[in-house]
Amino acid sequence: MEWHDIAKRIKAGEDQQTELQELYNTFGFVLTEEQVIPAAKMADIDLDQFRSFLRIQGLDMEEEPQPSLADDLRNRRILSEFDGVLRPTLYGLMAFGKEPQAHPQTTSFFVQCAAYAGEDRASDVILVGEGKGRLDEQIRRAVGWVRSLGWTERYHSLAREDAPLVPEKALREAIVNAVVHRDYAITGSRVLLEVFSDRIDVTSPGTLPNHMKVENVRSGGNPRSRNELMANVILVVRLMEQRGRGWPVMRRAMREFNGTEPEIEQDEGGKFVRVTFLLKNPFR
Repeated sequence: MEWHDIAKRIKAGEDQQTELQELYNTFGFVLTEEQVIPAAKMADIDLDQFRSFLRIQGLDMEEEPQPSLADDLRNRRILSEFDGVLRPTLYGLMAFGKEPQAHPQTTSFFVQCAAYAGEDRASDVILVGEGKGRLDEQIRRAVGWVRSLGWTERYHSLAREDAPLVPEKALREAIVNAVVHRDYAITGSRVLLEVFSDRIDVTSPGTLPNHMKVENVRSGGNPRSRNELMANVILVVRLMEQRGRGWPVMRRAMREFNGTEPEIEQDEGGKFVRVTFLLKNPFR
C-alpha cells in the first residue's frame, strides 16, 4: 500500500471522528471532560475562580506578553470551539463554572445526600441535602453535610470524648474519588452520599476508571484517572492526597478510628462503584 493511500485512510478516520464528535455535541451527549457543553457560554466561567487557580500554582499573570483571556482559556481546555463559537467544556464548567448544574447536560452532576433511620432505603428518611457547585464546592458541601449530622458522645472515665461518624479524612477521599472519577457519560445519575444506621455509602456512577479492578484499588495500584484535568484541579487546591494514596488513607483512618476496613464494590453491570464505611462505635 502506498503512503498516500495510508494518509487518505488516516484522514478519513480523523474526519469520521470529527463528525462523530460534532454529532455528540449537537445532541448534547457528554462523553469526556473536554466535551463542549453547547448550552453554555464563556460568560458562565467564573474568571475570579480561574485566576485564583493560577495564583495557587504560582503563575505570574502580570508578566508580558500575556495571551488574550479567550486564548488562555482555550489553551487550558476550559473553552473549546463549537460551531464557530468558544464554549465551555465539561471540565471548564465543573472546575470554574458560576453555576455548573444550570445546563441541561450537567443538571445531575452533583452529590445527592440522604440519611436514613435504618439499614436500607426502605427506612424513614431523616434528612436530605445536596452538594452542588464546582468540584471543590461539591466536596466541601458534602463533607459539611455529614458533619451537620452530629457527633458521637461517650465518656472515658470522667472525660467526655466526641467523635464524628467517620473520620473526615476518609470521607473526603471517598467523595473526592466519586466526584472526580465518576463516569460523566452517565448524565442522569448523581453521586450518592447515604448515611444508614450501620454505615455510610458513597456511590459513584460508572465503573472504576480505565479498566481498573477492585483488586487494583485494594492493593494500592498505580492511579488511573478517567478525568485527568479535574483530578489535577482537586490536587492543586489540596482536596486530594498524593495521587494513588486515597485507598491507603481511607484504610488507615478507619482502622485507627474504629478498627474496621472500608469496603469497595463494583456493580457487575458497570452501573456504579461504591465505597462503604462501617459505623462501629469507636469507644467500644
